[in-house]
Amino acid sequence: MRASGKKVSVTPKGIEKMSEVIGDFAEPLLRDCKSNDDIKKSIQFAVVVWNLTMLPEDEQDKIIQNLVKTLSTPGDIDQINQAKLFINSFINRKKELFPHIQRAITDYQFSGAGSNLRLNIVSQGQENTKK
Repeated sequence: MRASGKKVSVTPKGIEKMSEVIGDFAEPLLRDCKSNDDIKKSIQFAVVVWNLTMLPEDEQDKIIQNLVKTLSTPGDIDQINQAKLFINSFINRKKELFPHIQRAITDYQFSGAGSNLRLNIVSQGQENTKK
């Protein structure tokens, strides 16, 4: 990696690895995944919602509206309400389980496949050591 000019960062001791944190955060979605594609989509959703929680609440509303449009059929009130509940359940999950981690995900990528699928995350921000 150094020869290619890329920087390698190692998670400092005592700080949780964001790939593990996002795996835990996305766990309710990952339970039902049957393919690498399902896993990637679940992680993508988790990353979007995770980063959403880093924004002030008034800015979150616009993004939530866009997510709802993506997850539902226009005009289908039941789907729209389900999408809102689904998104809000993950916002609440972040607040309840990971309030001490205030790091935004700036990049992520997958490598490998099948049981060797690996998630690499770049993040910035801070983490309270008190949980």
